Amino acid sequence: MSLSIPDHHEQQYESSCVFACICMILKWRGASFDEKALFTKWNGHGSVNAAVSELGATYRSLSPDDFQTVRTAFSGWFANDCALIVTVCGPRYVQRRGIAPGGSISKWKDLAPAGDSGGPFHALVLVGSTEDGFLALDPYYPANGQPLELTDDDLTHILTGQVVVCSKQT
Repeated sequence: MSLSIPDHHEQQYESSCVFACICMILKWRGASFDEKALFTKWNGHGSVNAAVSELGATYRSLSPDDFQTVRTAFSGWFANDCALIVTVCGPRYVQRRGIAPGGSISKWKDLAPAGDSGGPFHALVLVGSTEDGFLALDPYYPANGQPLELTDDDLTHILTGQVVVCSKQT
């Protein structure tokens, strides 16, 4: 199942992935958005708290170690026309996806060195599920090649467990 997220939004600042994800959700809702204004309002500190506040969304914390529960929850939210902003471990993401996950390198430097832990953390918008994974929009990279396909195994490895559940209507 895939939602009708209209457009990818590439982040305007190296560290503004959460704000770019907020912009994608606002555009999906048909609302105007200004990433620079969000970045300024939150002093550049993108967090799930900013996403919940700006979008009137719901925060959920799920254990990545219980992936069947994660898959069931995500599938239920997609069935109810919700998009998800999730945080992932940057080094693990690069370890799994490389430095050009959609086929294009970011205008910023590499997201993170590949590794098993540490920061930076990174935000993606999950827009649907497939038989063995999920579809994601990554604001750090250009729109071409997106949505990205993340396997269940990829997501198990990179997910931090922080999820912002965004309905199409506020």
